[in-house]
Amino acid sequence: MASKEELRSRIKMVTEAIKVHDAECCSSARPCGMRSGLSATLSRYQKAVGATPAAPLPSTIRIPVTEPGMYRRDGRVYKVKFSGNGRLYAEVNTPLVTPVMMANGKQRMHKFVYDRGAIMRLSASDRMTVEDAENWSADNGACCRCGITLTASIGIGPVCRKKI
Repeated sequence: MASKEELRSRIKMVTEAIKVHDAECCSSARPCGMRSGLSATLSRYQKAVGATPAAPLPSTIRIPVTEPGMYRRDGRVYKVKFSGNGRLYAEVNTPLVTPVMMANGKQRMHKFVYDRGAIMRLSASDRMTVEDAENWSADNGACCRCGITLTASIGIGPVCRKKI
């Protein structure tokens, strides 16, 4: 049996591991097996020390994305779409090194690239409003939804405005 001091040290270590895990992996709304195992280990150590188990550590509760649209998280813009089998996935807006000339004579400045796991990091509260999309587009000189160079100062075009 470990000493009480060693158990207290383990409690601190497991508590930190839970905080790091919550920040990087999942939320308490949908905990994974690792989160459950860490919580059980923490409770076991606390009981061995004679301390009353603390309330579960708070974690960021994210409401999952349930509809397609444009989202913004950590300064990056994501397009959420349905796949062929009806599941949502996210693509991240990526600037092109060399603009691509489109058939209609416009230049594409950005493209969307599949970002594995991004749909799990996004939450419903990250959804962009039309005003957010216009501001981002005006700052970057290209539509945040389709990536085409802006020709007017309206922010985004009428087609993309309907799809935001």
